[in-house]
Amino acid sequence: MSLIEWDSTYALGLKDVDEHHQHLVSQLNRLYDGIVYNETVDVDDVFIELVEYAKNHFDLEEKLMLDSKYQGYKSHVEKHSEFISNILELQNKYHSGNAYVDTDTMLYLKDWLFNHILKADKKYLRSIQLLQENKIVSVVKLLTQLSQLVIIV
Repeated sequence: MSLIEWDSTYALGLKDVDEHHQHLVSQLNRLYDGIVYNETVDVDDVFIELVEYAKNHFDLEEKLMLDSKYQGYKSHVEKHSEFISNILELQNKYHSGNAYVDTDTMLYLKDWLFNHILKADKKYLRSIQLLQENKIVSVVKLLTQLSQLVIIV
């Protein structure tokens, strides 16, 4: 059994963001399965992919927040930086032999990800929805203006 079972309660309704979250979950499950079931997993590879994918994902989220003028942008970015720092610190400790990946580590990663999705990410969702609604209104206005021009001509 995996550490995390994805379900729709974790979805934000933003296709790319939700796909990224699901991929991060699959990486955590891969690491967990390797630990719990003694499956062959290259922990270094998982750490590297987790950090790189998280950075790419955070870049996407941060762009969405900037585009939507999300007021909590700065504190949200700080949470992203903190997560990356914690993962890199864990990876360094693992390499030096001062830490190992255990179920407590996995529970930390799981809790951080889902608390982040369900709390922090859901906060910026409304800003993005408002931006999208404004774009739709602008398109409708433009189409209305164009249709009036066609009638005049």
